[in-house]
Amino acid sequence: TTFSTAACPTPTVVSVNRASTNPNVTNSTVAWTVVFNTSVSGVDATDFALVPGGGVTGATLGTVTGSGTTWTVQANTGTAIGTLGLNVVDNDSIVNGASVPLGGVGAANGNVTGQVYTVNAPAPILAKVASTSAAVVNDIVTFSITATNPFGTDMTGITVSDVLPAGMTYVTYAATAGSVATAGQNVTWTIPALLAGASAQLTLAVKVTVQGAITN
Repeated sequence: TTFSTAACPTPTVVSVNRASTNPNVTNSTVAWTVVFNTSVSGVDATDFALVPGGGVTGATLGTVTGSGTTWTVQANTGTAIGTLGLNVVDNDSIVNGASVPLGGVGAANGNVTGQVYTVNAPAPILAKVASTSAAVVNDIVTFSITATNPFGTDMTGITVSDVLPAGMTYVTYAATAGSVATAGQNVTWTIPALLAGASAQLTLAVKVTVQGAITN
């Protein structure tokens, strides 16, 4: 009986692509998907290196999971803004089914540079709702502004600005956190701290002073 076998290809990295939202934020978990040209084993954290740039500090590698040709590498983005990339570092520990190492025998011949995240400072998500869509001159209208921190890290030193349009004048405010300062038509809400997963609300009361359509 005659039969033939296909040689097990030398393993190489096909791609190291971002698997999380980009840009991302500080102190957050991001991931890369690493794809090989053939099924491999021996993949662990020692096969990867984070590449911080532009001021990123404190970034750390997390879990490495997967099997066969597709693997996922997680990392924490650290505590400062900038960029964060992931490189494959070939130390010959990644092998195919025939024990051929990544890139062939010899360290570093399978090294690959992966995609890069932009890491920004987290910013709250803002929403604003008016108490009514119809008013007459001298009516008091309120706007409820909500600042939400959806991230897994606390925020500090938050400033939210609202410029009142012509035809509205500031009356007063109530806030669940922080304080408000006004200068002409400019309203500035300062929130010293917003915990991870928390929200704060500002209720802003204004007087309508002119007729016609007004947008705030």
